[in-house]
Amino acid sequence: MDEFLQQVVDNMRKNEFEVVELHTAQEACDYLNEHIAAGKTVGVGGSVSVRATGILEKLQEKGCTVYSHWGVPKEEVNPIRRKAIGADRGTILLQFLMEAVVLCMLGCVIGIFLSWCILRLASTIAADAGMQFALSGSVVALAAIFCFAIGVIFELYPANKAAKMKPIDALHYGG
Repeated sequence: MDEFLQQVVDNMRKNEFEVVELHTAQEACDYLNEHIAAGKTVGVGGSVSVRATGILEKLQEKGCTVYSHWGVPKEEVNPIRRKAIGADRGTILLQFLMEAVVLCMLGCVIGIFLSWCILRLASTIAADAGMQFALSGSVVALAAIFCFAIGVIFELYPANKAAKMKPIDALHYGG
């Protein structure tokens, strides 16, 4: 097993995942059918290959409740994956906050640009009356600070909640 894969396996075990190495799809199906009793709850992360084996459907037919990353909202999948391979709470918190701030600042830039366009249009129309409109730097700075604060304040709770979750709980409640 290469060093990176070993690190992933070690981190998954540290995060309370059981890791079993199987080499064929049939081995995996047989192993799961043999080791998972009817009525159990099963969390499955994985590839399309896992889905293609039909094992998820077989487990459901057997009476198991199956949770997989396919049932988790898209925006929550990457933090779960990062945590499963060893990302700490601070890294996940920072990722959520950065995404929120980038989106808010993008909205701010678009809003400032549209405001500038509208003010230019208004100045052109009102030029005959001797009126002129401009966008002051202090208003732009205030808008940027406000957007940054909104991004941080309104993402802090969900980011903190996601950073505290165990990966298996995130898969369970998202399914």
